[in-house]
Amino acid sequence: MEKLSGDLLFSIFQELDAKTLCVVSQVSKDFNAVADSDATWVSVHGFTRYRSLEILSELKVAISKFDEALSIAVEVEIAAGLVYFRRDTGRDADAEALARANFESAHQIWKATKLDLAKATQDLSIAYQMLRVPVRLRLAAASANSDYYFTCRVYNASGRFFRKLSQIEICGVDAARIHLTKLDREVTSLMDLSELAKATTFWWGAVCCARSPWATKM
Repeated sequence: MEKLSGDLLFSIFQELDAKTLCVVSQVSKDFNAVADSDATWVSVHGFTRYRSLEILSELKVAISKFDEALSIAVEVEIAAGLVYFRRDTGRDADAEALARANFESAHQIWKATKLDLAKATQDLSIAYQMLRVPVRLRLAAASANSDYYFTCRVYNASGRFFRKLSQIEICGVDAARIHLTKLDREVTSLMDLSELAKATTFWWGAVCCARSPWATKM
């Protein structure tokens, strides 16, 4: 069987996604050379293979740090709570206020750290799903998401939502929403939603594409 040229393999691989690139790179040395190349990864995923793995690694490190910080925050909050809720008839008003302030501060730090950990965990799950979405579709969905909300903001800022919209304005909003919905469905059809964090807004697939760093490419 005649070998496929590197240029032909590059043309074929451009139509794949990053997850599939990882699979085809194991087929042969020729496939590996093209599938793992920076040019192929940037064309398919928007980032080099090295940078893509680096993003995943950075998110895992962030999760580990927030997880450790959360454990410390829990211990600090418990200690502050034991002091604040302890029945101490000899404690004056200033000492009571200080104990309460320390407890409330510890609780806020715990809440903030918990949110940071949840966001980092969500970011990692999104990063894995973005490996399934070709960069062209990802950027198109991110752009459609931005365009739709920009259109809504323009109408709202101009006061047009406080009066009856003209037919042209209605068509503009509807067209932007239809375009966004179409691309969002294309994105979500490629994603494994069971492995993705729970949707927190409409057009969740497109919103994921619009998040940093996925709305850009190298």
